[in-house]
Amino acid sequence: IRSDTSEILDETIPLIKDKVMEVNHIYAKVDKLEAFVKMVAHHVSFLEEQVLEAEKSHGTFLSAAFR
Repeated sequence: IRSDTSEILDETIPLIKDKVMEVNHIYAKVDKLEAFVKMVAHHVSFLEEQVLEAEKSHGTFLSAAFR
């Protein structure tokens, strides 16, 4: 039992800690990517609204010009 306990404390736990650090690093990257995607989605929505308004204005302008 002492041998198994020593092996766990000396070898296995450090490996687990390394994997936890690795996974936390991946989670941090995922969080940054999620924030980036949300920012891009916000900008796309804003631009879509501007395009729709421009199309409405342009359509109104063209209708008035061809009367």
